Amino acid sequence: MFEDLAFVGSYTSSDDAEILHFLWRLGDKEGEGVDMMRFDEDGLIEDYRVMVRPLSAVVALRDAAFSRLPEAP
Repeated sequence: MFEDLAFVGSYTSSDDAEILHFLWRLGDKEGEGVDMMRFDEDGLIEDYRVMVRPLSAVVALRDAAFSRLPEAP
């Protein structure tokens, strides 16, 4: 779906959380985002969130994702 996707940074906190910073492009829209992950005592992901910006890139991402869904019968 993305034409360009690059992870540009990784940040870890003392409470078993990690943030991955990324840049992406979809058509003529450029976006920036972070993946926020929190891990349990076994090292498994227990919480995962994604935030992207700006709004114009979020709308382009939404439209691309929905265009791939099958139509309802």
